[in-house]
Amino acid sequence: MRNWILSGMFLLSSGAIASGGHGDHGGGHSPKVPLSWEILGSQDLQAGMVRFEFRLLDAKTSQSLSDQDLVDTHEKKIHLLVYDKSLNEFQHVHPEFNGSRWSVDLSFVKNGDYKVWIQGQTKAGVDFNLSNNLKVSDGEPAWPLPPGLKDIRSGGDGDSVATLNNQKISNGQMAMLDLVLTQSNGQPSEVTPYLGAFAHVVAVPEDGSTLIHVHPMEGAVPNKGMLHVTFPKSGAYRLWIQFIDRNVLRTVPLSVKVN
Repeated sequence: MRNWILSGMFLLSSGAIASGGHGDHGGGHSPKVPLSWEILGSQDLQAGMVRFEFRLLDAKTSQSLSDQDLVDTHEKKIHLLVYDKSLNEFQHVHPEFNGSRWSVDLSFVKNGDYKVWIQGQTKAGVDFNLSNNLKVSDGEPAWPLPPGLKDIRSGGDGDSVATLNNQKISNGQMAMLDLVLTQSNGQPSEVTPYLGAFAHVVAVPEDGSTLIHVHPMEGAVPNKGMLHVTFPKSGAYRLWIQFIDRNVLRTVPLSVKVN
C-alpha cells in the first residue's frame, strides 16, 4: 500500500513548483521537477455544478501531460482536493483526461474563497502536489471566518463515527494516532478499502496554506487503524476522515491542536 505523507519538507504553497509530496510511509524525497498547471477558464466561479478543467504542464517545455504520463496512486491518476477558507466545505474527486485536458465536475453551494490542489505521480517517479485559488459567488452566504477550530477528536455524519485518541501532538514530530471507526449505534463500522486504503485523511491548518494527505495503516481489528502523521507547525488543523462503511463513502470532519 502506498501512503502519501506530506510533512514539512513536502508542503507547497499556492503556485509552487512540484518537488515531491506523495512519499512512502516514513517519508522520503522525490527529485525536483518543473511541473506546473494551468486552469482553463475563469477562477471566479458561480455556485452550482461546475465543469473544472486544467492542463498539467512540463514547465520547461510547456508540453501537456496526459494520463499516459502518469501512474495510478491509490487507484487514480490525479487526486483533486478542494476546501474553502472556513474549512467547512470539502471535496475529493478524480479528474479524467479527455485527450487534450483534465476535467472533473465540482459542486459548490457556499460562496467564499477556496483552495484547490492536484496530486499525483509521473511515470518517472516524481510526485507533484500543486495548488491554486478559486472564488465562488451567487450561492449561499459564505461561512464565517476565521475558522476558530477546537480540539475535537470524535465526530460523525449521522450514520458513522470517526474517533482519534487524545495523544498530545507536537509540531515536527511524528504522531501515532489510533483511528476507530464505528456506526452511530456504537457497533463497529463495516470498513472496506477506499481507493486502496483503510481510510484517507486530509489535514489543513487554520490558514489553509498547506495540506497533508495520509493513509492510516490497518489495525488488529477491521474497524481500527493507526495514523502516522507529522504536522509541520503548531496550531489548529482541520481533518477530514474519509472511509467506506456499509458500502457508503463517509466524510467526517474532526480537528486537532498541535503544540
